[in-house]
Amino acid sequence: MKLVVDNSEALLAQRSAAEDTRTALAQLAANLLRVARGAGRPAHLPNQALQFLNAVMAWQEAGGAPGAEWPWVAGVQMELDFDFMQKLQQDDRMELRAQQHVIRGALQIAASRMLGQLTHERAGERELRDGIRDLWELQEERRKAHQAAIRASRPKVKRAKPKAKRKAAKPRAPKAPAGEI
Repeated sequence: MKLVVDNSEALLAQRSAAEDTRTALAQLAANLLRVARGAGRPAHLPNQALQFLNAVMAWQEAGGAPGAEWPWVAGVQMELDFDFMQKLQQDDRMELRAQQHVIRGALQIAASRMLGQLTHERAGERELRDGIRDLWELQEERRKAHQAAIRASRPKVKRAKPKAKRKAAKPRAPKAPAGEI
């Protein structure tokens, strides 16, 4: 059997440059997010931005077409891997999707606040709330299922029927002492 691979030097160089660009963008974006939340390393931002721009230029020189699909963008979009999701049980998939809503909503809020875009911020708040609600509902379903399983695993104990209560006697009027009438 003969294996034919159509990976020219140019194509390999382009893929390598695209990966370098994705890595540089991910490092820049992650540090920007950390700086925005009050952590991160603001002093590294100029160098990280320059590394990203240099990587983009190297990608273009390797044959990447400006204006074409940017292959490195998928590396920072944080989408869930389809193949990984298919291996999970339904409620685990639902949990990951709900977490994605929370993350996407929080990122939308942060970006919108930076730019003063109130309409987009409200959309992010809705997505965040929807994700939190979905997580809460899933947690509640799991709790109920767990409680039902605990009840089902307990041995059935037949309880004795409570004895019938006697009716209380009516109070009698006190008898008058003998000799008085």
